[in-house]
Amino acid sequence: MVRYRAGSVPAELIGRWGGLDDSFEFRADGTVGHSVSIESKICSTKVLENGTAVAAGSTLTLYFTTGAIDLCGTVDPYQPRVDTFNYVLETDDPSHPVPRLESVPCTTQGLCRHGYDKR
Repeated sequence: MVRYRAGSVPAELIGRWGGLDDSFEFRADGTVGHSVSIESKICSTKVLENGTAVAAGSTLTLYFTTGAIDLCGTVDPYQPRVDTFNYVLETDDPSHPVPRLESVPCTTQGLCRHGYDKR
């Protein structure tokens, strides 16, 4: 069972960050929203989750406590879950820092790292 935790989001992460098919919204109060939208000719998947984000050093743990997942028209009861990432804010261009989140543990070489742009 996922228990509520007080959130702590680094100032540089506050805001909405979009990736290829998902996005995160990190808020100053430590809460986080996550959405996924995948459309195909066969079916579509939509995910909306909310919870808290807890940063400790370069680790970002997301405690999702509420949400809805619609997989090809089937909605099952939401199961709280935890995601853990190593995070770094890459600053190749200081005016446009880009967060990189890497799933922990990463067992698939190269497929665990995700980049997001501030929206």
